[in-house]
Amino acid sequence: MKGWTDLSTTIKVGIALIALGAILAAVGLAVGGVFIAGAVIAFGAAAIVAGVDSIRTRQHVTSRSGTDGVRMVHHGPSAVIFGVGFIAVGIGLTIAGIASILGKGDDLWDEIAARPGLALVVLGSGFILMGVGTAVSKWTFEDGDSVWLQRIPGILVGVILVVIGGFLIALGWSLAQDPPISDSVFERIVDTITGWIGFE
Repeated sequence: MKGWTDLSTTIKVGIALIALGAILAAVGLAVGGVFIAGAVIAFGAAAIVAGVDSIRTRQHVTSRSGTDGVRMVHHGPSAVIFGVGFIAVGIGLTIAGIASILGKGDDLWDEIAARPGLALVVLGSGFILMGVGTAVSKWTFEDGDSVWLQRIPGILVGVILVVIGGFLIALGWSLAQDPPISDSVFERIVDTITGWIGFE
């Protein structure tokens, strides 16, 4: 595992932003005010920095589940895909934080809630993006190589994410063609899904 001096400037900035976000969140939970929104902006900025670093270096490091603590490194196109995903999430968090500071948080949420179809299409696109990145990733362990058999679970997870994303896009497109009123969004979603599977 790399020490602090071995990390790039970009990664150091990202870590500093995460630390700042944690401090602001702790202060916000204690005293309230705009500190929580500031924490959201800091975390969003950290995600953007991490995404830019993944795109720039064509490498994206993720933690591996288990007790050995060995991290996985995604290379090439998959790293770029994950980087784009991180940037998108970071931009969303930053916009939400700024809107909250400006007192427009409720207005932003109302705008999203008024367009459930579009929101589902965007969410589904994110699932597909992450699914493709997971499925095509030829990752290696940080301290060594990997064999193709170890990548099979990731490929399966990626395929599942793509399927979920496609389903969400289809559902969102259906709602966008005939937008429901705000009080009946959940009912419309249930009715649409049951109609698709023939339970009407």
